[in-house]
Amino acid sequence: GLVDWSSMIGPIEVSGPGALEHLQYLCTANVDLPVGQLTYSLVLTASGGVTRDITVARISNDTWWILTGKANMPLELAIFESLAPDDGSVTYRSRAEELVGIGIWGPNSRAVLAKVTPDDVSNEAFPWYTLQASDVGMAPATAIRISYVGELGWELYVPRSLALHVWDTLWQAGREFDMPAVGTKSLLSMRIEKGYGLWGSDMTPEYPPAASRMSWTLDKTKAFHGKEAALAAAAPRKVVTLRFADNEAVVYGWEPVFVGDDVVGFVAGGEYGYNVGAFLAHAFVDVDQAREGTEVDVQFTGVRYPATVVKSPQFDPENVRLKG
Repeated sequence: GLVDWSSMIGPIEVSGPGALEHLQYLCTANVDLPVGQLTYSLVLTASGGVTRDITVARISNDTWWILTGKANMPLELAIFESLAPDDGSVTYRSRAEELVGIGIWGPNSRAVLAKVTPDDVSNEAFPWYTLQASDVGMAPATAIRISYVGELGWELYVPRSLALHVWDTLWQAGREFDMPAVGTKSLLSMRIEKGYGLWGSDMTPEYPPAASRMSWTLDKTKAFHGKEAALAAAAPRKVVTLRFADNEAVVYGWEPVFVGDDVVGFVAGGEYGYNVGAFLAHAFVDVDQAREGTEVDVQFTGVRYPATVVKSPQFDPENVRLKG
């Protein structure tokens, strides 16, 4: 599928002689990466909550991209800059309106992309979680091999003036495979199936990373903003995946979760999972009700729908499709 990613994610460029030291403090993950590699990280509040989840890519020795959501970007940029030194050694530059993001994801994405670029996009030449400068049609692009849908694919960042050309070029190349244009609701369905987090839903400033299944992003060998608070924070609730028995169940957020007559949590986000054939949701529940197999009810408009805490992700847990 071909996705207009421009309203969702955009790059912020961080550069300068002090950029590495600053980003190591800003990010929970280690960002001292080889050029061309990327990592997933959190940025925390001083109290250990999640300010934002981001992808960090090393573009050159002293230049990185932060890929983050565009809806809240002005505030996030201000927060990131406030944690940077004021000695001129770090420069921030939003490139979110200069470059347009286009996603191409799915089992045939490599075959489509190979038709319109002279570059080698094989798994050996272009591994998962790497980036390369590529030509797509007649346009230069920064191609990043990541996916928010749990399928093989790329995000392409291209100059705004050439974005329509890139879209049309990919669209024509995809006719062989009946490639559709894909909307945001489809992406949200697939991210739930894959167990991917969404900031503002199952990651928020009110909860530490442990509550959002994000402790794996914390590099405890280095200092980072909010580290001590995050590690010390109690997490009386944690995110779990719920699978509903009734496909008529439709819950999208804030609906109460019951065990018997006791409210034990609330839904963070839900979507029908078309690959797994069931309605799924992420929910914050009390830790003593978070075990796989726990039976719960979710109430919506006066109706209780039974659901079960299940293992996450429900789709391709071994990442075969993503990394192939």
